[in-house]
Amino acid sequence: MSKDISSCLESRKLVFAGDSTIRQIFWATSKKLDAKGAEWDISAIEADMTGKKKHKDLTFERFGVNLEFYWDPYLNSTKLQEKLAKYKHSTNEIRDVSQPVEDAALILVGGGLWHAKNLEVAPLADFALSMVNVVSSMRPNLIDETPYKRFGALNEVDSVNDLLLVAPVQVPVYERLSPARATTITSEQILGLNNMLLERTLQSHAQVLWSYTRMSQDRPSALGADGLHVMDDVASRQADILLNLRCNNLIAARGSHPYNRTCCTSYSGLGLTPGTLLASVVALRICVWLLMVKKAFRRSFMIPPRSTIYALFCLFLAVSYCFIADRSQYLDKHQKQWNPQIFNVLMGLGFLMGVISIRRSGPDHLKLTQGTQRSILPLDEPFLSRHQSDEWRGWMQFVILIYHYLGASKVLWIYEIVRVLVASYLFMTGFGHTFYFLKSRNYSLTRVASVLVRVNLLSCILPPLMETDYLFYYFAPLVSFWYLVLYFTLRVRQNWNESAPMVISKIVISAFLTTALTRINGILEAIFWFLSLTCRINWSASEWRFRTGLDLYIVYVGMLAAAIYLALQKASENSTSRKNQIIGPSGRLTVVIWSHFNFIRIAAVLLALIFLPAFWALTRRSPNKYDYNWWQPYISFFPILAFLVLRNSTQWLRNHHSAVFARLGRMSLETYTLQFHIWLAGDTKGLLRTGLFKWMQESEWAAPLASVGDTLDVIVCTMVFLGVSEYVACATADVTAWIVDPGKVRKKEESSDGLEASRDLISGGRITRAKDEGADLPRTRSDDQLQDEKEKENVNGLWGRVAGAFERDLRVRLGALLLLMWILNWVSRS
Repeated sequence: MSKDISSCLESRKLVFAGDSTIRQIFWATSKKLDAKGAEWDISAIEADMTGKKKHKDLTFERFGVNLEFYWDPYLNSTKLQEKLAKYKHSTNEIRDVSQPVEDAALILVGGGLWHAKNLEVAPLADFALSMVNVVSSMRPNLIDETPYKRFGALNEVDSVNDLLLVAPVQVPVYERLSPARATTITSEQILGLNNMLLERTLQSHAQVLWSYTRMSQDRPSALGADGLHVMDDVASRQADILLNLRCNNLIAARGSHPYNRTCCTSYSGLGLTPGTLLASVVALRICVWLLMVKKAFRRSFMIPPRSTIYALFCLFLAVSYCFIADRSQYLDKHQKQWNPQIFNVLMGLGFLMGVISIRRSGPDHLKLTQGTQRSILPLDEPFLSRHQSDEWRGWMQFVILIYHYLGASKVLWIYEIVRVLVASYLFMTGFGHTFYFLKSRNYSLTRVASVLVRVNLLSCILPPLMETDYLFYYFAPLVSFWYLVLYFTLRVRQNWNESAPMVISKIVISAFLTTALTRINGILEAIFWFLSLTCRINWSASEWRFRTGLDLYIVYVGMLAAAIYLALQKASENSTSRKNQIIGPSGRLTVVIWSHFNFIRIAAVLLALIFLPAFWALTRRSPNKYDYNWWQPYISFFPILAFLVLRNSTQWLRNHHSAVFARLGRMSLETYTLQFHIWLAGDTKGLLRTGLFKWMQESEWAAPLASVGDTLDVIVCTMVFLGVSEYVACATADVTAWIVDPGKVRKKEESSDGLEASRDLISGGRITRAKDEGADLPRTRSDDQLQDEKEKENVNGLWGRVAGAFERDLRVRLGALLLLMWILNWVSRS
């Protein structure tokens, strides 16, 4: 906070003039610069506040920002008049913030209480006379001339104005006033003073902070025991409003994320890159129309298949919604509020939905046999099956979403659980990909591209549009980094993967090298400096070191678990086929383990039941996040392995899963990324609202339904968020398939078109009426293939060769994709 204030107001003054209510805001602003220093000054001043010394002028200076308070309850002091005169003659033009100035950047004026208390004759007229002088010094329509637009490009010069603001007369809790105050400070007096200010607002466009009144009026808990002064937290929010009015536009103009300043600011306008991306939505829609209408165009091998264009259209539509939701003021943004009761209720509802949706795992297809239906299901699901891993991702994602939505990171035990959940994702990354590589031995570029493009597609599209960076969506970079570490660990000397000791040796060496890369200062800095120089990528080495260091070894635990499971699986197959001729100590050890598997399983379950409460008890000893983060890389695998053992301890548990959580798990990557902009807001710092039910809060007759309206708004935002996430998950899968192997996608679509044509041609065993009506019959698949070959023969020259290479060679497509990303990165950072 102090850094932002000093950046906005360096070498400038903030002037507060008025009574004790304005003094309270002065001290609240001082605390935002230096809380300890302000408290010390308050204590020193209060010790000397006796008699006439109680009310005096005050100053507070920190980090180049000078705060001044003028004790002027009647708003007629010489100092205030001098400041108003300077302000009046110096604000005809918007300032250039690069030029140092001595005038006040902000003046807050407030009074009225002393007029009501001490002036027996015409207090309202005297207060009105004081306000005439203040209002006449204001720049007309200052705030209205720089409106907070839904879209509006800003720069540092035109986003800053010096402000002269008036605080309304504080509405007290009359029952708490002392007898001396209660006789003169009456509701009629206060109402009359504020009505006069309202008239000035309507007639002269006076800038009155009516939000101050709404913060405390009809809220007795907002005021202290004297009934006149607000509580410290309310005064702090009043200071926030002042600083937001003066500084948020300037900070937003500098274009740094997170964009968590939604009050009193305009969002940056559509730049070249965002505008281009949004224009792509229109272009894709035209392509879809052409594909539906123009069959010749539809058959061209130069154009992506229809399914891919639909997927691209869906993807760009989703990121456009991200921009509208989180980079404009069309939708409301709310503050996060931690509420343990709501957290418990949501966790309970999630658990209930998970239990209700428990289903038998396995394929759900039905087979017809002699007029009867029977379900075909496997006898037993494998260890950590697809259904189980999807369910695991799903319920973890549910917890993480609620954690982010309620701002639960401030609760240490919840933070520790979420850190284990993130480690669980990485464990599954290590386990799943290691199992695949060791079993299939497929280390092809196609496989690597399929995984990396699928994981990173959304996280690479959003940064240029949202003016963030790739590491901001840290989960995709983290998974990609560990996938590459895992790939090269197993790819190098892959012939060694047949020997368990050699696999373990490779894993240990890889862990040593990764630890050196992460922990030794200078290596990451050099890599990121090179990326900044060549690609204009400005990543934080310290942030990346923190992210990778938290879960430094859990991926290797997953790799070891996969290697052990595969060895046991092979031993089981050999034992079943009576081929127990296993060579080497590792093979014999595997056979021994399998022969005593029932005993080992019972022992593992008992250990798991011990490890979970032991881990909980151990983490209770951590006093703060920093201490727990130090332990996290070394202990996170205990609860993960314990859960995995318990989840697969019986056949029933292995063969059943929660359908609701499995469905959420299949789009966990998309929900994690999209939540930043279309469920949360302000780059995760706030909450998104549609504003559809705001009338319930603003209408007096609907006031009792205000909480219901907020709940309905949350439900609407959540349904839209989940729906968009599911569509984007399907779209990214389709686009990835086209990037990796467009020929396969095209053939699949041609097969589908051929099937549809056959269905149109034959109906109930008869030729349709199309021929009788003079329409052309659909062409067969062979005709389509001949047409495509003919079109390819007609394409010649450089463009034809480039298009052909793009169609055939994955390396060309990946190179073009990287080149496009490089260009977008330079353009978006310019």
